Amino acid sequence: MKQHVLIAPVGEDMETIFPILRTFPTKKVILIASDNTWKDAHKFKDELKIFRIPIEITKVDSYSIDDIFKIIKSIKMFEKEKDVIINVASADKVTSCFTLCAAYVYGMSAVAVKDEKVIMLPIMKFSYYKTISEPKLKILRILYERGNYTTLEELRVETNMSPPLLSYHLNGTTDVEGLKQLELVETRDERKNVAIKLSELGKMLIAGYL
Repeated sequence: MKQHVLIAPVGEDMETIFPILRTFPTKKVILIASDNTWKDAHKFKDELKIFRIPIEITKVDSYSIDDIFKIIKSIKMFEKEKDVIINVASADKVTSCFTLCAAYVYGMSAVAVKDEKVIMLPIMKFSYYKTISEPKLKILRILYERGNYTTLEELRVETNMSPPLLSYHLNGTTDVEGLKQLELVETRDERKNVAIKLSELGKMLIAGYL
């Protein structure tokens, strides 16, 4: 029988862990806690001792989407081939959304709990790297290094692309999605020119979170 590693951000609905542990054979629980939930994590760790399984507490700076993605990626890489389940019902609504997004991005199993019943959510793995060409990645890397808005002319010079080719990668066509359609960049009008920068999703992609 498979045994799982259960990940759960510490929050307002920690009792959802109990029906999950009764449903899935679990070899370890990893609680994710910030400064604000650190004491609660240790308190809940004591409550989980009745299950007689190892309980780890992993600290993050905050429950921002960046930190949630980072820690879940780190846990996945460390656990490797083990069956990992993420409880997306234990924390507040916003953190639960971030956790569910991370589960989808990394193709990991996620569970929710309603009326004491465990709901297995579908695994939906998203991989931007498979849909983004090397020229598009080059544009994203340059924008990541600059860190702020860059004019299209500056970007054209740095990428050594012609205006039509740069426009193709940014705006796409009816058949191919550009970086704007993929929501990886943001644009604004700036003194009769268009300026561009990475979106939050674009930053995560290039930083390696996705």
